[in-house]
Amino acid sequence: MSSSHAHAALAALAAVTLTGCASAPHAPPPDPSRTAAAFAGSLATAVAATEAELSLLHAAYEAQLAFGALEDAYRRPLQPDPAVRDPGNPVS
Repeated sequence: MSSSHAHAALAALAAVTLTGCASAPHAPPPDPSRTAAAFAGSLATAVAATEAELSLLHAAYEAQLAFGALEDAYRRPLQPDPAVRDPGNPVS
C-alpha cells in the first residue's frame, strides 16, 4: 500500500470515526438527586423514619405490658386484711 493510499485510508477512517462520535449521544449531566450528599440525606431520612416507627412500637409494647399488669391485678383476688373480720366467714 502506497503512502498516499495509507493517508487516504486514515483520512477516511478518521472522518467516519469523527462523524460517528459527533452523532453519538453524549453522557447526560449528573443528576443532582443522585449525588452522595443527596443519598446521605435520603438515608438519614429513612433512618429517622425507622427510629420513629421503632419508638412507637416500643411505646405500644410498654403500654401493653402495663395494661396486662393492671388486668392481672384486677383479676387476682384481694388478700384479706387480717384486721377486718368477715361475719359471714367463721374462719376469718
